[in-house]
Amino acid sequence: MKNQTRKGPVGSADKARILFLLVALFAVVGMMWLFNQRRGKSQGPTVVKPLPPPVRIPAPGSGEKEKKGGKKKPSGVNPEDLLSEPEDLVPPDIPLDPPAPVYKDDPAKVLAAVKDETTELEPEALAYLLYKVRTTPPDDPERKNAPWTLQEDMIPKPEDRKAGKHPLRGKWVKIIGTLQGNVFEPEIVKKPGPSGVHRIYRNFVSDASGRIIKVYTIYDEPRFARKDDVETVGVFFKLHAYENQLNQMVAVPTVIADRFHAFTPPPKEFSWLWDAVVPGILVVAGFAMIVILVFGGTRGLSPRKRRRGLVRKATEEENES
Repeated sequence: MKNQTRKGPVGSADKARILFLLVALFAVVGMMWLFNQRRGKSQGPTVVKPLPPPVRIPAPGSGEKEKKGGKKKPSGVNPEDLLSEPEDLVPPDIPLDPPAPVYKDDPAKVLAAVKDETTELEPEALAYLLYKVRTTPPDDPERKNAPWTLQEDMIPKPEDRKAGKHPLRGKWVKIIGTLQGNVFEPEIVKKPGPSGVHRIYRNFVSDASGRIIKVYTIYDEPRFARKDDVETVGVFFKLHAYENQLNQMVAVPTVIADRFHAFTPPPKEFSWLWDAVVPGILVVAGFAMIVILVFGGTRGLSPRKRRRGLVRKATEEENES
C-alpha cells in the first residue's frame, strides 16, 4: 500500500534552527549598519579644504595705492585676508589691532603655566594662542593637516592629568560638529598682548559622538545659528571648568580659532560589496526565511501527530510484509 501519511510538523529542533538563522540575519544587518556608520564618520574630515594663501598687503610708505577714505593697512599678514569667505564677516565691535611682528616670550613656558579643570583662562596663554591663530599661514603643514578631533580625544590620560600636562596643548585640531546653546557670546580679552584681539566669542559645539567642545572664535558671524553644522581649525587650549545651567561645575575641552565654516557632509562613496552584494545576500536570506516559516508547517500540526503518523506508517509496513 502506498504511503498516504501527511508529513510531520516543524519540530522544536527545526524551530530552534529557524530562530538561530533569524538572529544571525539580524546580527549581520546590525554589523553592516555599524560598519557604514563608522565608514561615514571616517569620511567627515575629507571635506575640509585649506584656506587660500594670504593676499599681499602694501606696506606703509611703499608708494602703492590704497583705498581712499580709509586708514593704511599695516604690513604683514592681515587676518581677514586669511579667510576664505571675507564677505560674510562682520567688523568686530572692538577693532582688531595688528599682531606683533615677533612673539618675544617662550611659548613652551607660557603654555606650561596652564592648569586644566580651572575656571581661569590664563591671559598670557590665551594671548599667545590668539597670536598663533592670527599669524600662522593657512598653508602651514601643522595647520593644514590638523587631525579631526573628537571630545574623547581631548581627554588626557591619568598619568598626564596627574603630571599637570596635556599632549594637545597648543596644537592644531580640526573640529566638526553642531552649534549648541547661545552662539557667539562675547567675552573681553583682559590682556590682548601681542595678539591684538580685544574680544572673543564663546560657542559650544557637539561633535560626532554628541559630546561638547567649547570653541572661542575671533569673529562674530550672524549667519550661523544654533543647530548649524560647522567646522573649524584651531589650537587646543585647556579643559576649562565652568558652572552650567544646572549649577554644576563641569570641564570641557576648549579650542581657540579664528572663525567657523559651514560644514556639508561628503557624498557617500558607492561600494559594490557593502551597497550591492551584501544587501542582495541579506534580501535572499530573508526571503528564504519567510518561505521556511510560511510553508514549513505543511508537514503536520503537532509533535504528537507526527509520532502517531510514524507509528501508523510502521504498522502499515509491517502489514504489507
